[in-house]
Amino acid sequence: MKNTKTLLIPALLILLSTACEGEKEEFNACRCTPLLKSTSHSDAPILNFYETYKSKEMGQFFNSILMDSIHFQLDSILYEENDYPSNHEFAEIFRINIDDDYRFVESPELGFALTQDTSRINEMLSFYLEENWFEVDKVKFAWSKNKKSFLDDGGTYNTLYALKLDAGDKARFSSEGIQSAIKYKDSRDNEISINVSMNEEGTQKWSLMTIENVGNYIAIVSRGKVLSAPIINGPITGGETRISGDFTENESQELVDLINCEAHKREIGQAAFLKEVADCSKKK
Repeated sequence: MKNTKTLLIPALLILLSTACEGEKEEFNACRCTPLLKSTSHSDAPILNFYETYKSKEMGQFFNSILMDSIHFQLDSILYEENDYPSNHEFAEIFRINIDDDYRFVESPELGFALTQDTSRINEMLSFYLEENWFEVDKVKFAWSKNKKSFLDDGGTYNTLYALKLDAGDKARFSSEGIQSAIKYKDSRDNEISINVSMNEEGTQKWSLMTIENVGNYIAIVSRGKVLSAPIINGPITGGETRISGDFTENESQELVDLINCEAHKREIGQAAFLKEVADCSKKK
C-alpha cells in the first residue's frame, strides 16, 4: 500500500452552489443532430448523482483483500483451481488511499490505478463482492474521468469510487431532474463550469438529497465516469447548482448540449423531438 501525500495534481473538485451566474442560452434542437450520431449517445440519463462510501468505510473490505486470503489459497491448492485473484497482485496495481500513519482517510477516493490496470481491478472487486467480503450489497464501483499524478513514479492514475445504489440499483438523483444547463466561464481564473437549473421535481429531490447528506460526498457520474465527488457543506434548496472542474471548452459544451437535448426530449416527447431534429437536418 502506498501513501497518497505525494500528490502532484490535486483531486478534481466540483463546487455546488445555491445560485448560478450567467445568461441562459436559448436551446435549439438542431444541436442534438451530431449527438444523435455519436456512439456515446444513449437514452440513459447523461448525469447521475450517487451518495458515496468513504475510504474509511471500505477499510474492512480492502483489509480482507490484502490480508485474509489464506482460505482462498488453500482452496486453490486443494482443488487445483487458479481462479482466485492474488492479494499480492491487487496490492501491486492498486494504491489504496491511506495517510502517513497507514490509516484509511475520510475521503470518497478509495484508491488509484493506472488506466491499463482498471479492468483487472474491476474483475477482482467483482469476485470479492460475490464472496461477501463487504456487508453492504448495494454498491457500484466507478473510476474517475480525469487522472492524477504521483511524485514517486510520475504515472497518471484514475481514482476509484464506491457508489451507493438506491432501490432498483439506480442513482439517487439524475439529470432527469434537470431542466436546463449552460456553460459558464469565470473571468477571474477562466475556469469553465456548468450551471444547471432543476425542474420542480428535481429541486425537491436534490434538496432532500443534500439535506440528508451534509458532511458526506456526492459523486457526479457521466457515461460511467466520475466527474467529481464534492462534499455537501449544507443543504442546496434553490434548484440551481454549479458543476465545475477540469472541463475543456469542448467537453463542457458537449455535456451542456447532452443535458439540454435530454431535457428537451423529455419535455416535448420522443416523436416531436425526432421531428424537430429531422427538420433541422432539412435546413442544412
